[in-house]
Amino acid sequence: GGGLPPDVDLHAALLQAVEVAKRQLSHAESAPVELPSPGAPPLEVSRALLEETCVDLLERALEPVYEVLRETMMHPDEVDDVVMVGGSSKLHAVQQRLSIFFKGKVLNHETDPDIAIAAGAALSFSC
Repeated sequence: GGGLPPDVDLHAALLQAVEVAKRQLSHAESAPVELPSPGAPPLEVSRALLEETCVDLLERALEPVYEVLRETMMHPDEVDDVVMVGGSSKLHAVQQRLSIFFKGKVLNHETDPDIAIAAGAALSFSC
């Protein structure tokens, strides 16, 4: 049956391989997943498969955006700039959904998403 490999090291290596592929899929239509098993050929994974598999996670990643607009009683048309922060903002599907939600507005990628999260956390903890 399915489930996690019984070998913890093998499981960790597989998670790392999938993470590498996920990052590549933010810039490419497909990416190889190097299986951590001797002689196993790499699997080719498509961006479409990732997005299809993670549709629930994608919706949860966008929920804070919807919540902020509800709390501030703003409409997406009233937003001047959409600054992308956090790891999920690198995913093509997240960017695409936000662009559609904000009616084609160009998303701001000038700040490194990971640095923005770290800066926000530092500000939050300093208060």
